[in-house]
Amino acid sequence: MGNRRFTRLTNAFSKKTENHCHMLALSFMNYNFCRKHSTIKKTPAQAAGISDHQWTLEDVIAMMDESLAERERLQFEQAFTRLKFSAPRRTPKTFTPQAPRTPWYLDPESGGPDPVVRKPGIAYRTDLP
Repeated sequence: MGNRRFTRLTNAFSKKTENHCHMLALSFMNYNFCRKHSTIKKTPAQAAGISDHQWTLEDVIAMMDESLAERERLQFEQAFTRLKFSAPRRTPKTFTPQAPRTPWYLDPESGGPDPVVRKPGIAYRTDLP
């Protein structure tokens, strides 16, 4: 009767099975490790010899946080062990600027432009003294 998750017409009813399972686990931890029973004067976990002290809810939450962090770390490692790289990754080459090339119409080895097609205002090598 302490867990109202089983009653459909209450605010605490779980629609998702995953939420229901998590709430059941919390209620079992509270019942067996945190709650002192009046008949045995200690928790059932202490009576069974599983625990040496009465747990607080802070202890249960800290244990859950450690468990979730470990599970996420393992999933992260497994995701990268499944990947197989054929070649190691390389960093892109750095850009090195090059000197500007001489245009073909100013290059004396290319034969130069046709003398009739010369543009005004440009000093060609053949015009130099």
